[in-house]
Amino acid sequence: MKNPKPNPVCLAFAKILTMAKHFFFPPECVFCGRIMEIGTISLICPDCKAQLSFVSEKLCCEKCGKPIVSHGKRRLCYFCAEGKSHHFDRIVSAFEYTQSVRESIVRYKVFGTEGYSKTYADFLSQLVLEYYPHLTFDFICCAPPHTKSSKKQGTDRMNLLCRALSVRLKIPFEKDLLIKTRKTAKQTKLNYLERLTNLKDSILADRPEAVRGKTVLLVDDVCTTRATIMECSRALKAAGAKRVYALTIATTVKKNES
Repeated sequence: MKNPKPNPVCLAFAKILTMAKHFFFPPECVFCGRIMEIGTISLICPDCKAQLSFVSEKLCCEKCGKPIVSHGKRRLCYFCAEGKSHHFDRIVSAFEYTQSVRESIVRYKVFGTEGYSKTYADFLSQLVLEYYPHLTFDFICCAPPHTKSSKKQGTDRMNLLCRALSVRLKIPFEKDLLIKTRKTAKQTKLNYLERLTNLKDSILADRPEAVRGKTVLLVDDVCTTRATIMECSRALKAAGAKRVYALTIATTVKKNES
């Protein structure tokens, strides 16, 4: 059976709606807010792109992806070299967690605009192609929100990002696979050591049958102490996941960064 041809009237109406949306809500750079040309796909202006600190340009730990100054026989940070990074197989991140990146992520969490999720997904999909080219992922999932207030108007910002990433990579997205089993303190209010223990045994894979024997692409916004990635990975592997590789928008450099 042939697919029906698109209705010209519907196409014209959709085009008008898109133009109207761009007129009243023009696209803007996700990092500095500069108004960009209508039809721009990746919402990052040339100035911000030139000034952003891309993690891929740094010497980084081969397991957790954090920038490092020096290393031993293996390219590992102190944390990973000491065997403290458990459960996950690797983490890669797009940006260093600078002021402009932090402000961008905060705006995304508040407003949850589609343009932000698509722009972040552009960078993250490139990381997958660069760092995980020989892997076949069975599905994408994301870390659960720390509190109910993390879901504004019923829309989880990480779900928006994972859907955009799923489209680009053609990998299925398992929504709400990871769930919180108990209330935990907000990570941003804790010091380094408290963050490492706050989430312990607080996350569960809700559908073990979907996880067993699978290779998982786990997505989170910021990698600070690695605690969230470790706990999510623990839950996935406890449910039978074969391997867990993680992606984050940004990673901090110093232990005390929030």
